[in-house]
Amino acid sequence: MSYYFNPHGHQCPWYAYTELLGYPSSSRCEEIACYLMSEPVNTVSSFAFLIVAFICSSFLLKKDHPDLKLFVNIFVLAAIFTAGFHLMNNFIMQLLAHGSFFILIMIGLVKSFIRWGKISYTERTPILLTSGFVYLLLSFLLYKKFAHPEILVPLIFTLYILLELKIKKTNDENENTGTCFLSYFLFLLGSLAIYLDQQKFNCDPQSYFQLHAFGHILLAFAFGLFFYHLYQFYPYKEIKADIDFDHLPAQDQETIEEINQAEEDFVQISLAEDELEQDENPEDDVQIEFSFDPDEDKDKPEK
Repeated sequence: MSYYFNPHGHQCPWYAYTELLGYPSSSRCEEIACYLMSEPVNTVSSFAFLIVAFICSSFLLKKDHPDLKLFVNIFVLAAIFTAGFHLMNNFIMQLLAHGSFFILIMIGLVKSFIRWGKISYTERTPILLTSGFVYLLLSFLLYKKFAHPEILVPLIFTLYILLELKIKKTNDENENTGTCFLSYFLFLLGSLAIYLDQQKFNCDPQSYFQLHAFGHILLAFAFGLFFYHLYQFYPYKEIKADIDFDHLPAQDQETIEEINQAEEDFVQISLAEDELEQDENPEDDVQIEFSFDPDEDKDKPEK
């Protein structure tokens, strides 16, 4: 990992850890502070992901599908890893942060293939695990080639958008794609802000406004909308409640008794109507008797 440099000074808290875990593949405009929080503005802005993740978790009250739970959990991990990366500035934390966002998009991509009928739901977990391993491998190879491994996240998001357009055209599904495209648009804006920050565009290292931090906020909203887009493809959960009828208030018990009495009256009225119809249209019982005498054929003369 000698292609990059350690952004920390020798006396800084995270210098030894960065030497051990690898140098980050990119630098940012914000000045590296020789404190516990090496990039204060970018670290604090990372909590935007955590806030949006908690908002997404509130939607699980109505739909608690395992895919949605997995998305929220990975979203929380992405927030933690992003904050950890800007806190410590090393390659491993950078890899985990970008890998978390990659898996978030892969959850949606796998769901799209399931809706398209190309894979079954039982294949979801192996595909996610395999894609995560492939991402780590490709990221490490790109890192060794002095390339930017974070480019894999925009590529997989673009693939998801193209697949959504294909499914909508093929299956003619009545789905809300507005949130999907808005999510992608905010994602591109956030990625652009982060790229410009890396290129030191309009850079003020000591400013409280950093393009990279602004990119965090845009990306947080982008993945929140991405979650909301996926939310429409899952059913509402069933609400089951055990009612103790013996301990209901008197008014509720009277209401239940009235309902039961109304049901009994309805059954009796239905039976009475059936009997009345039978009386108005009586059916004559016709009995046909057949008799057979075996000796009768014997008495007939043969022709």
